[in-house]
Amino acid sequence: SVTHFIDTQGRSVQLLDTKAATLKDTITKMTNNGVRVQMICCHEVSRRHSQSVPTEDDVLRAKLGCIAILGSQEATSEQVATAIESCAAENGINVRLITNQSKPAAKLLAQQSS
Repeated sequence: SVTHFIDTQGRSVQLLDTKAATLKDTITKMTNNGVRVQMICCHEVSRRHSQSVPTEDDVLRAKLGCIAILGSQEATSEQVATAIESCAAENGINVRLITNQSKPAAKLLAQQSS
């Protein structure tokens, strides 16, 4: 779990509940607007463990520091939408959108593509 973040001066700052709630709300708003969000985190490793590869359980239990939050949005191409629409109409095909994005993001992508 993320317990702290790295500020602009490179200092580790504890992530308080109020800041965590604000961060969660911001990420939720971004994903609801079709933005894919990725959080880049770090974990301090002692010299004793620096040569060993952490297990998945180690990573899940680790106290992580947030370095950055990245947001990206896939662009929809008008030409792609037109080509799909034309092909579907000519061949009687029902088109369905399959995505791994959140439901609000998928709806927004479908609206932009139609």
